[in-house]
Amino acid sequence: MIMGQFKFLFILFFLVNKISFGQSFEIACGFGVSSYQGDIMVPLGSGQVKLANNQSFKFNFNSHWGLKASFSQINFEADDAKSGDKWQIERNLSFENSVKEIGLSLEFNFWPYKPFYNRVVQSPYISIGVARILFCPLAEYKGQLIPLQPLGTEGQGLYRRVGSSISVYENEYPLSGWALPISIGYRISLNKYVGFATELNYAFTNTDYLDDISGKYFDPQILAIYKGRSSEFLSDKSSIVTGESRAVGTQRGSNSYLDNYWSLMFRLIYQIPSRNCFY
Repeated sequence: MIMGQFKFLFILFFLVNKISFGQSFEIACGFGVSSYQGDIMVPLGSGQVKLANNQSFKFNFNSHWGLKASFSQINFEADDAKSGDKWQIERNLSFENSVKEIGLSLEFNFWPYKPFYNRVVQSPYISIGVARILFCPLAEYKGQLIPLQPLGTEGQGLYRRVGSSISVYENEYPLSGWALPISIGYRISLNKYVGFATELNYAFTNTDYLDDISGKYFDPQILAIYKGRSSEFLSDKSSIVTGESRAVGTQRGSNSYLDNYWSLMFRLIYQIPSRNCFY
């Protein structure tokens, strides 16, 4: 993973050297923690955060405005058993996921950020953008993590007979989507070339399946026949806690709200000098 980040930054540095002078550019690498908001709600202090990383390339129009392209890997997990909520504990579902995010965002410094004056400068900033995300929810089955989407745990991808016709019960959900990332941060220059930033990011997505939970319980016997025992088991694990399975058609999750995720990043920034820089 770390080698991939250095390759990414090397490619960005090569591209910058091909661009004409007279502009200001930055490359950055960040590490931090991340989690999500969805159908498995757990307290923040329950240990349901994982490591995240980010690399970016930014074109500065001036000391306030910039356009940033970025790649992030946002990891998170959640477990009903750690929720503290009786209904969730009895539901007993869990998952983990790793979201790959490729984004483009507009960033604004509240104070003029001019590190090339060779003095310490700092500024709070905000950014908003759009991102393409790739993801794959996983859960443990017989000691191994397996992908949940192909299992159709809520009946996705299975057929049903309606009168004399046969139709798909529900299509399999895509493992990609879109996100609207919003960030607030604070940056400070360590010298005229190197800076540091702390950044809180929150991303609104257009999917309800980061956790593979959205609708109602499906018939476990049909899942066992057409999707296998792993689908039957992972679709409803409540019997492990209560001794009884949930009734078919009862609520498994909520599709009233989409899943979102967040990260707290610590970023090291290299400010690339140029001959005719506006600083």
